[in-house]
This record gives sequence, structure tokens and C-alpha cells, in this order.
Amino acid sequence: MTRTSLVWRDDFAANLADGWNDQGQPQEHDQRSKVRAAGSMDTTISDLAKFTAALLRGDGLSKASRAAMTRPQLHIGTAHQFPPFVPELPLNEQRKDLYAGLGVVVFDGPQGHGFYKGGHDGQTANTMVCVEASQRCVVILSNDVRSEAGFKDLVRFILGDTGVPYDWEYGDRAGAGGANPCLVPDRRQEPRRRETCPRNPARYTRWLRSVPLMQGPSRRRPCGDTDARGFPSAPRLPRFRNDRRKFSLREVAISHSFTESPP
Repeated sequence: MTRTSLVWRDDFAANLADGWNDQGQPQEHDQRSKVRAAGSMDTTISDLAKFTAALLRGDGLSKASRAAMTRPQLHIGTAHQFPPFVPELPLNEQRKDLYAGLGVVVFDGPQGHGFYKGGHDGQTANTMVCVEASQRCVVILSNDVRSEAGFKDLVRFILGDTGVPYDWEYGDRAGAGGANPCLVPDRRQEPRRRETCPRNPARYTRWLRSVPLMQGPSRRRPCGDTDARGFPSAPRLPRFRNDRRKFSLREVAISHSFTESPP
């Protein structure tokens, strides 16, 4: 993985990819100067494909370590990954096979046991999905955050129905990037309006737990953005809805079936 680093390297400049946000506006590449586990890594589709293939095969790992990574460790009972701290669904509505592994999310679908991981910021989106039985994976890296609205269909087209829990991963926020509003109104039923988030951390936590994920015609969500002190920042309404008529896929790189050792 010679083209991968957790901090910016000047030799990356020759083939870096700037991005597009949820409004289709170009965004300059963020050259990270400090390591940030959640999102400072620059890589290429070739390097990440090699990593995914090695992870699937267990290269460099003991059998016990490899098994532990994709073993169900902690059951996930919420409807969606974000916002955090929302109450879990009633037991009869929870997905029984959805668990956190070590560094990945694991699930059991029509093709058996699988694992996946993804992420995004305001201008990029990525996903990795692997199926253990067939030893097949899909890796998608995109420099347009709106592309994640199509990840579910792309993965299904390549691998078939895997049961990857994208509904939990994105909810109805696929393609919205970093926007995380207090209130996302259903525009067909009521006008746009804002709700203020409490700024005191203790009050914010109590308020966040009291706000249901969905209620009536509105989709209510806590504000996830924070300022430098860790306090909730002012709420923002989304600028892009998951409407495929407005969705344009830009420079999506796809690699799959990494069962052979890379040359």
C-alpha cells in the first residue's frame, strides 16, 4: 500500500481527487496534517483493494484474531447508525443479525455471513462489503458524497443480494454528507422549519434522548455537529434529498472479487 498515508504526502498531489458536496459544488481536497483515525487517510482504489483482500483472507493475522474481527461482538438495536444516543427499537423490530465486530459491522444475509464498513465527509463517500462464503468483496471510493445514495444498488448489481444493512448505515440521509439536521421536514406535508438544540451538554443529552427518530409527517433528528468545545452547534437543514433524479455519479471506482493475491 505505497499510496496510502494517514497524513498528507506531497507526492499525492500528482493524482489527487477534489470532491463535490451534496449541492454539487466542487470542494478542494482536505490535506490532513495530523492523524485522525476517523478520516485522515488518503488512499487509492488499488491500495484499499489490496487491504480488503488481505483482510478477507486473514493475511498477517492469527486465525483467532481474524475470527474475532468478524465475530458478532455487540448487538446493534437502533434503527440507524446516526444520530447517536437514540433509544433502541423494540425487540421485535430489531434486526437480529446486526452486530458490531472489531472494526467492521457484521451481518447474516441471503449469501451467509458478511461484514462491511464505510464512511463519508462533506465531499467523499466510500464503502467496503465482503461475503465470507464466496470470498467476494466490493470496494467503492467516490469523490462525490451524493454517490452513496447509489451504493446499495451498485453492491447488489455486483454481488447480488447480500443483505448488507444500508438502511441502518444511512437511513434516509444517504448522499447528505456531513449535514445532520435537528429536523428534516417532509416537504410534501409541511413547510420547512427549524428546531433549536439546547447548548448545555447535560440538557442536550436529555433532549437528544427524548427526540424520537421519526414522528408523524416529520423526520426528527438531533443536531450532531459540535463546536470546538464539543457543544452542539446551530442546527442545519439538509440541502439535498435522496432524489435519484438529481443524483449524478462522479468518478466512482469499483473493484471486486479480491480472492487472488495481488501481483
